[in-house]
Amino acid sequence: MKKHSILILTIRGDLHGYLVKNSFKDNDDVVCDIVETNQLCLSGGLTWSNTLYNSDGLIKTIEGKTINVKDIDLIWWRRVNYPQIIPEFIKEPAHIDLINNDCRFALYGIITSEFNGIYINDPVATLKAENKVYQLATAKRLGFNIPETLISKDPKQIREFYNLLNQKVVVKCVKGTNQYQTLTRMIDNADLENTHSMELSPAIYQEYIQGSHHLRVNCFGDSIYAFLIDSDHLDWRCNLTVSIEKVDIDNEIKYLIISLMKRMNLKMGIFDFKIDNNGKVYLLEVNSQGQFLFLEGLTRIDLTNPFKTFLYNEMVASKT
Repeated sequence: MKKHSILILTIRGDLHGYLVKNSFKDNDDVVCDIVETNQLCLSGGLTWSNTLYNSDGLIKTIEGKTINVKDIDLIWWRRVNYPQIIPEFIKEPAHIDLINNDCRFALYGIITSEFNGIYINDPVATLKAENKVYQLATAKRLGFNIPETLISKDPKQIREFYNLLNQKVVVKCVKGTNQYQTLTRMIDNADLENTHSMELSPAIYQEYIQGSHHLRVNCFGDSIYAFLIDSDHLDWRCNLTVSIEKVDIDNEIKYLIISLMKRMNLKMGIFDFKIDNNGKVYLLEVNSQGQFLFLEGLTRIDLTNPFKTFLYNEMVASKT
């Protein structure tokens, strides 16, 4: 019997990819492989031809195995658009830019042209869902509570918004960078004096939601795993030595989450909410490929196997 094939596209050092791959080791009917998308440089692992390989796309896994994209049943589109790990002897910026662009576009072209299985999540849907403007606007139309928000690089509008909300405003990146983690923070009058900084790049300015309760909600298909994080920090990611517990969430919130997932054509999503001091729940953002296994490490609540089951069921359902 032919085995099911799962491919995880991620970057070197991604614990999520390694743990999920390892979780399938006892499944006799599944082969799970990883391609490290920032290790394509020098790997010799991308090939497409309309002459030699009958338009098949070939790709090399971390074990050095070459697989045909057409033989894959499910792709977990985990971490893809990251720069290559470039050899130190390559110094010229133009050469580095060329390598990054050509590796990224060749990978994307081979996968999207030759792969006939199911994505978690679809690359086009992923790209669209990553846009904070799109996700906030879509969520608001569906009925989520959204903080008062301004996305702008106009100093006059930013200052007006700041004063309108009684100087209780946070700022965060529209997209951010893969080079380092950028945290949400409060802004003050000193920030608003730096006109050139505000004009350089748009940012998200939002109403500050008072409270110490944060919700991290992991949605794998129709299965929802919610965790309450009790933190006085504006951005709870800066300190995880706080109370974290698995909780049930209101059916109305569950319905809105599933509705937003369907509207954005996502099969998985990681949601961040803030609960104010009056118990009102605000959606802050959704990440189509967010981190979730840190919660397993901190709470000892299994998320690896539920996610593995989700991938397996999605793959099998697509074949029926």
